[in-house]
Amino acid sequence: MAVDVSTTPAFKVGIPRPLESVVRLTIPIRGYDVAADGQRFLTVRDIERPEPPPAQMIVVQNWVEELKRLVPIR
Repeated sequence: MAVDVSTTPAFKVGIPRPLESVVRLTIPIRGYDVAADGQRFLTVRDIERPEPPPAQMIVVQNWVEELKRLVPIR
């Protein structure tokens, strides 16, 4: 979550909102870190990659007959 904070003239906290750029990882490491100056985040993000085209396609004809041959019903 992210929230705006101001300290002058008095301490004031804004409304919390989701920090959507941080990816939730399923392994036990943080998906983010804070810059040394405390002003920025370094985050792990998903990138959009197009699906590669299939390298080959296998077409099996008469597969039901092949299945019956390999696994006969008793």
